[in-house]
Amino acid sequence: MATGLGSLPTRRSDDAPRFHSGQADELDDFLREFEALATVHSLTDEEKVHGAVRYADSEAKQLWKSSDGYNEDVTKCDWVLFKKDLTDVFYASARKANKFTMRSLEDLVRRARRERLTDEEDLETYHREFTPIARGLKKKGTISDNE
Repeated sequence: MATGLGSLPTRRSDDAPRFHSGQADELDDFLREFEALATVHSLTDEEKVHGAVRYADSEAKQLWKSSDGYNEDVTKCDWVLFKKDLTDVFYASARKANKFTMRSLEDLVRRARRERLTDEEDLETYHREFTPIARGLKKKGTISDNE
């Protein structure tokens, strides 16, 4: 198998991960998918920066190229710094919004009480919203099985 940047699938390929600026809350998923692809194609940490930029939409691409970890010369790129800019600077608020909090659980329960679950479809919708928040809080130790 060929390796390096040239071996990566094109942006429009079905096998390519994609990042859209309007879906900043999906950054973590994009990075996981991209890093798996980078491993398969044996990219160096420096090459990962240019590879990730390849799969971003034009708005994100412009932003990402302003990262301290990006350099037009691929050998001068810094993946750790680049990734830190993405997660902690450029999209920090979107990532925080995606975190599970007691407030988000309480808001969901209050809304369900107010709107009244009237049929099986309502209950299923509530369950789909409740379960990931409750499990996330349980994993963090914020709530117990009894709560």
